[in-house]
Amino acid sequence: MHFRALAVCAAAWAGLDFCRHRHRSHEVWRDGKLTALRSEADDDGHAQSVSVHPGADGPHFRHFGSHVDFRPDQSMIPGAP
Repeated sequence: MHFRALAVCAAAWAGLDFCRHRHRSHEVWRDGKLTALRSEADDDGHAQSVSVHPGADGPHFRHFGSHVDFRPDQSMIPGAP
């Protein structure tokens, strides 16, 4: 199952933008478990991105395109034994 989200918020006064935020994400769920995620945000020109995708040795995490070696322990995952 795929879920996609998009949110855009902007504030202006007297025709001038003074705050803008954009968020976009895509989640893939299989058998009630999150199997992949991609999320991007832009807050007044400050971009952030994170992704998680399956790998042969477990999930792979990326932040701004850089591989992040992170393995959550089971206590961090709701519903895990």
